[in-house]
Formats: sequence, C-alpha cells, structure tokens
Amino acid sequence: MIISPVIPIWAIIVICIGLLALKRKGIFPYIRQIIMVLLLACLLLRPLLPGEGVTEKKGKVNLKVLFVVDTTLSMLAEDGEDGATRFSAVVEDCKHIVRELEGATYAVVSFDNQAYLRAPFTSNGDYVLDTIEELRPKYNPTATGTTMSRPISLMESTLQSARRSMDDLGDPGKVVVFFISDGEETNDQHTASYAGLSKYIDDGAVLGYGTEQGGIMHYTDYEGNVTEVLSTEGEIGVAKYGEESLMKAAQEMQLSYIHMTNSSDVDKVLKSILKDLEYMKTETSATELSVNALDGATDISFYIAIPLLLMFVAEGVLFIKKK
Repeated sequence: MIISPVIPIWAIIVICIGLLALKRKGIFPYIRQIIMVLLLACLLLRPLLPGEGVTEKKGKVNLKVLFVVDTTLSMLAEDGEDGATRFSAVVEDCKHIVRELEGATYAVVSFDNQAYLRAPFTSNGDYVLDTIEELRPKYNPTATGTTMSRPISLMESTLQSARRSMDDLGDPGKVVVFFISDGEETNDQHTASYAGLSKYIDDGAVLGYGTEQGGIMHYTDYEGNVTEVLSTEGEIGVAKYGEESLMKAAQEMQLSYIHMTNSSDVDKVLKSILKDLEYMKTETSATELSVNALDGATDISFYIAIPLLLMFVAEGVLFIKKK
C-alpha cells in the first residue's frame, strides 16, 4: 500500500490534534469522536493499492555491496552436491545475498588471468544477478589455478569510489565485500596482501568453495564438445580447495571466512550487516524513479469515506433526537 496525502502530513496531524482536543462529554461519545478523527486522517492520507507497473519496495538501505568472483577454471570443479560445479553454487548464493540485502546497490568484479569490472554500482539487483550468472570460468584445457592477488588493484579503486561517494554525501551507510573463490593457487607468483583494502570495508565475508578431495572439471570447446580438463602433465585435472589462502585473505581484509556448503551459511553475516542500517521507506515505479508512482494505482479512499459518512449521519440523528 502507498499513500498520496491530499494535504501535507504535518497539516493532517495538526487537524487531528485539534479535533481530539475538542473532547466531547461522556466516554462513548468521545470514543466515537476518536474513531471519526482516525477515519478522517486515513481519508486525508489517500491510501492507494499499487497497480500494474507500480511496485512497493520494502526499503532502501545505505549499503554498497561488492561481489568479487573467481572465474578461473577450477571453479568448474564438480565437487558439489550431486556433482554440481562450484560456480553453480556461487550463482545460487549470490541470489540469496541479493534477496536478503534488498535495496542495496551492487557491483561485480571477476578475476581469472585478469581482473574485470563487470558491473559498476547499481541498485538493479536483477541486472547484477544476470551479470554473475553469465560469468563463466575461462575455458582452457590446462588448469593453472588462481592467483589470489589478481583483483586487488581493481578492488581498491572500486572500493575507494564507493567510500568517496558515501563520504561526499555524508552517508552513514556501509561498504560490504563478498570475496568468492576456491582459493586454489598453483602458480609461483607472489601473492600480494589484501590488508590495504580493510580501511575501505565495513563488513562482508570471504566465501570459500570446494572440498578437500577436490573435483574434476569439464569445459566446452568451440565446437561444442565437452572435454575433461587436463593438468600440465596431461593427466585428468583435479581442482583442490585452498582454504589456507582464503583464510589469509579474510584475515587481511578483517572479514569473516565461511566455507560454503549451503546458501544459509552466510545468514549470520547478513544479519550483522543489516543490524545497524537505517531503512528509508520508498515507493517507486517498477521502471524508473522519475516515473509517477501513482500511475495505475487504485484509490481506496472510497472505502474509508463510507463508514465516516455513516458515522456523521448517525451523529446528526443523535444530535436531533437530543433536541
């Protein structure tokens, strides 16, 4: 339900207080007076039911969420439930996070051999989820694992921008990071520290995927053939789970570390994120903020006016009878 006040809300409050101050004699007459004043207040607020093309959002939160998603080939490891890939679990978990943090703005960074800003900060949760779902681990027949330091530079610039926008507006909200990876590192490159990012981050978690036994991987080549991923030795590749590197990254960013087995595993962190955030109730069009939110809405003031009118008539009859 949304409202479209006939007069300013402050004026409605003044009118109601004034009418209630004119207290009638007797408890029952005063109770009827209170009911009539409440009905009048509801009538002046002009309640509406959202119609086609109009939605009512639960709220808008001062929250910027950055998803950092590992899209290296090891994320195709089939060591999930019923042989599901790690990446398919990532997609489902991101859907869960966006649903729980409805009203936030989101950005997506992915990394494999390079880091990419896939989506800048946007309040369009569906777009962000589509972006994550369309991310695909790099199809390469040779598994090389993950260089965990790959996204640090891009993360820093993205987080700096988010923090700056909040500071410029005096916004008391939060900047949150969900770092998503299996943590596998099989190259000899030095892993840089994530510690420098912690000053930009208020909350979030490092989400780890995979099992100790690991899993084999399949990729689809350009001809549509599904092929097993091979190691550099030509054997069937098995992607491992690098928990140690994930825990290290979490410690450096001062975030929680969670080994994900179910979407609900992250609920404790989500509740912590939302705990201190202020919700600002808004009603907007389903398409753009500039669209009139009343288009297509149904005015239900009529249903309030009827009992109010009947009570006025009844009061008039009682007044005449007293004379």
